[in-house]
Amino acid sequence: MGKACFLVCLAILLANAETLVGRALLAQKTCPPPGFSSAQPFNLLSFIDGPWYVQKQVTTTYTPENFLYCVRANYIPIAGPGDLSKGVFVNNYSNKDRVNGMAATTSKSQGGLQLYATVPNATVPSQLQVGPYFGDNGVTTAVSSVSIKMSGQAANYWVVATDSSSSDPLFAGYEWAIITTRPPTIPSGDGCRTGSADGGIADVAQRGFWWFTRQQEAPAAALEALRKKSLVSPLTWHPPLLGRYRPRLHMCVSPMLHKNSSQLNAWSHAERKLLSVFRD
Repeated sequence: MGKACFLVCLAILLANAETLVGRALLAQKTCPPPGFSSAQPFNLLSFIDGPWYVQKQVTTTYTPENFLYCVRANYIPIAGPGDLSKGVFVNNYSNKDRVNGMAATTSKSQGGLQLYATVPNATVPSQLQVGPYFGDNGVTTAVSSVSIKMSGQAANYWVVATDSSSSDPLFAGYEWAIITTRPPTIPSGDGCRTGSADGGIADVAQRGFWWFTRQQEAPAAALEALRKKSLVSPLTWHPPLLGRYRPRLHMCVSPMLHKNSSQLNAWSHAERKLLSVFRD
């Protein structure tokens, strides 16, 4: 009896010690982790050359959990194919409550608030800012990121990891990417996360983390690579990622997205509004 009690007490003490050590380490955690930055080198034209499908993400103020169906993103150079001087239109799309449910979009042609992105520092093209687009009217223009900053509605958009590097001699484009709104500054669990330490709406508004894949039905290898990359410091994130794409069970229908940005200007307005089922 005495030996059994001793072992039980020892186990309890060790568990408490482990908890205290874990809390101490968490308190001492440096967030963002040393060396955290966006992907470099990075080819923005290759990144926007076709639609991206969101496999998992954290919820945000503009994408609550019930909108996490058939989520995809498309980026179109405002000045024309291959020209990033005026930024890029950001066309996000998702469904509410169910696959092919009510559409939510940031495309003006589809009834949404048009967003656009610019690169504040041309030497770091993987760090963009996104905000509302009001047109090149001489008051608020798309020529620089100044208009985004002045609107007070800027959001950071960092591409922090990709499957390949544009410096690779065999580089042929990106197949997956990890996107965040900002560096992860808040200790959480065994890692760091984006958001606000104040909690509440501010926390939800300032966090953002997405898994992008080029294919609608992501290959298992791509999902595993995203998972592993997200678990390796400095890319450990909380809260848990959510995803409701489920392409194996449902085929999502959405307004046509181009496979190559150079094709867009050749399409008529009517063609852009056609519905297309994506089959990769």
